[in-house]
Amino acid sequence: MKITKIAKQECRDRYNIFVDDRFFTALSADLLLESGIGQGDEIAEEQLNPFIERDGVGKVVTKALDYVSRRPHSEAELRTKLGKKDYDEAHIDDALVRLNELGYLDDEAFARQWIAERGTARGQRLLQMELRRKGVADAIIEQVLAEDTPDELSHAKDLATKRLSRLSGQPPAVVRRRLTDYLARRGYSYDVISQVLAKD
Repeated sequence: MKITKIAKQECRDRYNIFVDDRFFTALSADLLLESGIGQGDEIAEEQLNPFIERDGVGKVVTKALDYVSRRPHSEAELRTKLGKKDYDEAHIDDALVRLNELGYLDDEAFARQWIAERGTARGQRLLQMELRRKGVADAIIEQVLAEDTPDELSHAKDLATKRLSRLSGQPPAVVRRRLTDYLARRGYSYDVISQVLAKD
């Protein structure tokens, strides 16, 4: 096999490699340099295979970094998104390991941020449900909620106070029922709701 041409792709830091005048593969600039191949070289296919394999993982890492640069993701959520792009499953596995190593993927940190951003307007039950939908393991959810849960009663009381302004003029039984339904939809337990209503 003879490398007959190496051509840079437009607008990308990647190079097309032609063997015997036919397109063979494309590699990133870093991997091309590392491979040491050049135009006119005679090579065996096995020489390029490790670089082609690593380049496949590199493409997945690049896409994954694009996703996590926009907002944090759980590992399961990111795996699902990458899976929709028809990447090789082994490349996805390797890419997720790499992102974990680099600190871009951490389900515990993801759960803590999720709770910090949403905990003032949601009860534990709703936070648990949302994190499970994101694929965070129950053990992590329980640990983080035990350590980081905001004062549920205080936040539920604040929400009820704001909601009361919309319910002015309603009979007490209607107000009580609507507040109960509202707080339950927000994921607060009936124990917390009962305490809130006892104070209102």
